Amino acid sequence: MPERQSGRHSTRRRLAVAGLAAAALLGTAAFTFGEGLARTGLFGSAGDTENDTSEWLNTGAPDFRDVVESLRPADIPLPAGRGWQPSIDQQVANGQREAALTQVTGVRARFAFYAVCVWDGEWLTARQAGDTDRAAQAVAVMRGMPSWPIIAEVDGGGIRDSLRGIAEAAARGDEGPARQHITANCDAAWIGGGE
Repeated sequence: MPERQSGRHSTRRRLAVAGLAAAALLGTAAFTFGEGLARTGLFGSAGDTENDTSEWLNTGAPDFRDVVESLRPADIPLPAGRGWQPSIDQQVANGQREAALTQVTGVRARFAFYAVCVWDGEWLTARQAGDTDRAAQAVAVMRGMPSWPIIAEVDGGGIRDSLRGIAEAAARGDEGPARQHITANCDAAWIGGGE
């Protein structure tokens, strides 16, 4: 009997040692992850309410700016003379001020919401300047915003309807909804124009 107990203790001891070794490896991986690259290789789970299946990015990584720049949308237009740099700069500054994890979908959505703000501002500026062609172009883009794939992807209810309402108000010449959206959701520097 004593030999059997000794065997059980030795099995338990081996399991405990294996568990400690696994914990040490996970701790090393977590440390490397915290100090490593923006692309983590970790993906969200399907069916979760607070994330999707896109990759988690480490915002504190030294290459986070490169990754954000690589995610600039090719399918979302900006007004003439405008670029993505203000959105890139803000995302990087926010991410590196307080390092965290964010998903690729979140970065893409922030680009889209930046574009929404810029186009709302473009329409208001064109309207105030009496530039009907420029205002009409802005309204055409605003009407297309609800169908942007990333907007549809992140709409948990109401975003597309709100964008439709702003666009239709703009088409009627009603500045109220665009102004309200800008006040509530947009960085004032984005509306000022230029890069």
